[in-house]
Amino acid sequence: MHRKATDQGGDAIELTASERSVRLGGVTLPLPPREFRLLEHLMAHPGEVIGVERLQENAWGEASEPQPELVRAVVSRLRRRLRTLSPLPMIVTVAGHGYVFRAPETAGGTKMKNLFILAHAAV
Repeated sequence: MHRKATDQGGDAIELTASERSVRLGGVTLPLPPREFRLLEHLMAHPGEVIGVERLQENAWGEASEPQPELVRAVVSRLRRRLRTLSPLPMIVTVAGHGYVFRAPETAGGTKMKNLFILAHAAV
């Protein structure tokens, strides 16, 4: 699966499942499995606030015990990694509710549209 958020100028943040990586501005960043699954879930629901429990279910599976502090730690590590691609925050905390994905702005200040292209990669 391949997810992409892009703007009219062609700048894009791309998530590639086959490589478990994220790419922005020509730079590719490999991600650990849980961080990849968290980002993939957030990118699949742009602008939607996703609760900690829902993120944990997606990244760890439904059978896991609720551990909000663990989810917060993984989100924190993911944010640090994403800052190497863009200084603008892509994962925003909504206090008391969860997290939301926002594609970074382009250099001209135009917000990226969250346009998702799904393609199944041969595994």
